[in-house]
Amino acid sequence: METGIRKLNKWQSAVMTVGAVLLVVGAVMYVLMLFRGVASWLTLVGALAFGAMQCLQTYKGTSITMHRLRTIQIIAALMIVLAALMMIQDTFMLLPLPWQYQVQWVHNNWVVAMLAGALLEFYTTLRMQHELEKEAKKT
Repeated sequence: METGIRKLNKWQSAVMTVGAVLLVVGAVMYVLMLFRGVASWLTLVGALAFGAMQCLQTYKGTSITMHRLRTIQIIAALMIVLAALMMIQDTFMLLPLPWQYQVQWVHNNWVVAMLAGALLEFYTTLRMQHELEKEAKKT
């Protein structure tokens, strides 16, 4: 039985890379207040592309640790998508939230969701690489 993370094909890798670039460019544009409307949509498109391609990278092995890390990685991707949705709500106010909820829960709080998602992505990437190396040494 084949173990390890399923590799993406060339097109899927390209979509993941473009998604990551759009995600970062959109977030930087938003922080610098450059075309905030465009920046928030760029971030959402990038987050969706990156997260979707990450979901395609399934794990076929039996390691409980790897399955746990994959779950954390998916949660991190969802947090980044949530951050992008919060950017859109902060910019366009599409949901008719009362002012105090908009300020308390949405306004600039996308940074918290983005940071938490990014840190979890970083952690899982490093740990998964370590776990895959341990798994390869066993075989």
